Amino acid sequence: MKRSAIMSMAALFYSAFLSAAVTIDIEESGGNVVATASGTLDTSALTLLAAEAPFYGFVAGSAWNASFDSVILVGSGNRDTYDIGAQSITFSTGAGYTATSNTGGIVAIGSRSTGNNTLNVPQGYVSGSPLSSTSTWSGQTIAGMGLIPGSFTFSWAGDSLTINVLSGSYSVGGTLSGLTGSVTLQNNGGDDLVLGADGAFTFTTPVDAGNPYAVTVSAQPADQTCTVTNGSGTVTTADITDVQVACVDNSTPPPGGDTARPVPVLPLPGLVLMILGVLVAGGARMRSRASRR
Repeated sequence: MKRSAIMSMAALFYSAFLSAAVTIDIEESGGNVVATASGTLDTSALTLLAAEAPFYGFVAGSAWNASFDSVILVGSGNRDTYDIGAQSITFSTGAGYTATSNTGGIVAIGSRSTGNNTLNVPQGYVSGSPLSSTSTWSGQTIAGMGLIPGSFTFSWAGDSLTINVLSGSYSVGGTLSGLTGSVTLQNNGGDDLVLGADGAFTFTTPVDAGNPYAVTVSAQPADQTCTVTNGSGTVTTADITDVQVACVDNSTPPPGGDTARPVPVLPLPGLVLMILGVLVAGGARMRSRASRR
């Protein structure tokens, strides 16, 4: 039984490790378009297709080939190709664009209007191994290449690959609770937001897709402490709405501050003895006075 339980736990751990998925982020940077692929893939349930020629960074949509919805290849080199079934997903409507530079082995996905989709990984890829690749299209823009801003996920038995086309700006906000005074929040060290009541809040300045956000408390309310949860991350393809700011009252010291001390309380037996002692002493004094008369 113990051995069986250990093996089951190991299998669950191994499965969780393999099913980590890959993300391809496509964004504008320094006057260029850059695609970055990272993560791991579980290819153990996929069918390996016939070998294909080496390839390199490339992105295209239906304007390039009517039989494709969209295709992207990040990195370069020899590749293994897998069938991942029919999934019609369009993330580009543009023509074909070849990358001007590439690093890392190839990571690619092709969405076909007819036929099954294909996944490309470096030749000889071992299921569950880390992948890391980049491709750069110099002098290009997201709009100019026909890329559609948003998040697009291809899935198959055991894993998935998500393409994030990061374009535009998105708001950062969340919910404030427990406030009794006034609190000042900041995002990325600026964009001060002064709040005086509980409820939803949104910073004035949006954040470009692909950039980080970090919400902090720059000025606490009187007699309260506010803390932030879900306060940092990277803006991708939607507004940030789940930042939570919770305020609680600070503890109040007893009257007199640290000098105040509680009145000691005697245990019941001690209290009884004290009372008996008082009575005995009082009776003795009364007898003494009577004898002197």
